[in-house]
Amino acid sequence: DRGVAQHHASVLSRAGMEVVIVPNPLEALAHLHEFHAEVAVLEMHMPGCSGDELAKVLRQQGAFANLPILFLSDDGDAERHLAAIQSGGDEYLVKPVDPRHLVSAAASRASRQRALGAMLRRDGLTGLLTHTAFKDALAREIDQAKRRSSPVTLALIDVDHTKTINAEHGHLAGDEVIRTLGRLLAQRLRRADVIGRHGSDEFAVALPGTDLESAARVIERLRATFSQLHQTAGTSAF
Repeated sequence: DRGVAQHHASVLSRAGMEVVIVPNPLEALAHLHEFHAEVAVLEMHMPGCSGDELAKVLRQQGAFANLPILFLSDDGDAERHLAAIQSGGDEYLVKPVDPRHLVSAAASRASRQRALGAMLRRDGLTGLLTHTAFKDALAREIDQAKRRSSPVTLALIDVDHTKTINAEHGHLAGDEVIRTLGRLLAQRLRRADVIGRHGSDEFAVALPGTDLESAARVIERLRATFSQLHQTAGTSAF
């Protein structure tokens, strides 16, 4: 019901959230892909398909496998609640819903989803973007560069002799070398530059607004600096 949907949307909007209403549940997937929602609020009783049926469809899509789903219904039956949660929902709210409860449920789920997304986008060893997250960020930088008619340079950095370091000093020492380079890149490059871990001993850097020659000078300075750093493993240094 559009009127009911508008009421709940207004409650969430007044709490500072951006809301899109989708009257036809069969169009939900297209809207979710375009809107990049952090929470889906589904009415249980809808024309075309029910809320739990739509939740099952969403859970089969890789992009929405972890999307928080809140169900709204005037059905207070406990068995119905359980079935809805088993279909992939995270919370079941019985109407009329206290506006504070709706806002709290949506905000807490969105916050958790944002934190989880950040964890999945960051490499555990270096804290830099993962390979997949970097590719997404690079695509955005290329699109912006095209719109602005400005350059963006991609640098790939491959660390030499990591197998030898691991063999002679242990994998913990090898990890520390990778971690040190990650810190150096994060400290010396600009906030606008995009840095990711591209492989086990490889890094990738996108430098917006930077032509090839300028980027090469920046990366060469970093290479020279890193090559002079003394790495330690126990009582030995290399």
